[in-house]
Amino acid sequence: MLARLQSRTLPAEIVSDRGVALYVLLPVHISRAIGDTRAFWIYTSPYYTIDGDDTLVRHGSFDTGRPYTTRLYRSLTWLKAHSWFLSVLDVNLPLRLVDRDAQLTPRILEEARREYRAQFHGELYVVFHPTWARGNPETDHLLELMRTELAAAGVPVLDYSTDLGLTDDEVVNHACDLHPNGRLNAELAALLARDVGPPH
Repeated sequence: MLARLQSRTLPAEIVSDRGVALYVLLPVHISRAIGDTRAFWIYTSPYYTIDGDDTLVRHGSFDTGRPYTTRLYRSLTWLKAHSWFLSVLDVNLPLRLVDRDAQLTPRILEEARREYRAQFHGELYVVFHPTWARGNPETDHLLELMRTELAAAGVPVLDYSTDLGLTDDEVVNHACDLHPNGRLNAELAALLARDVGPPH
């Protein structure tokens, strides 16, 4: 999303001014931001890091910006696809997500908000999806960290992570597919319509 906004081509494609943009944030988006093996399909996508003077910098793609790491990650992904043992263990690199990994996502969203406001004169909201509330201690900690980072950057948040009124069968389609299903998305859309309100 940030790279697309930085291309400055969207105003020629979208006729909008002072509209609202919503970025729906799920736990897997941390993996997509850092390009780990949990998001193995992302390696041709933009690769961002925070450099020594705390500036967000793009280094091409994951393939070009950190070729050796990406080759290692691709190799592990291939091994998992051919090893029942590794698949059952769900081995990933890095082995676990740490605070530094979660800090990159809010920085990307902060910059995306700045670009959106400059180009469309509207507001970008980060929406914490209800699937954050699934009771994983690791993602719970990362959620708290990202809440803090986004608040410090002044990025507005619509937080539905504590919406526990949804049972597991409403959250996902199937045990092998953790994507939100249509029923949950419809409920989330209703909450967004209520909280964001009609366009002005």
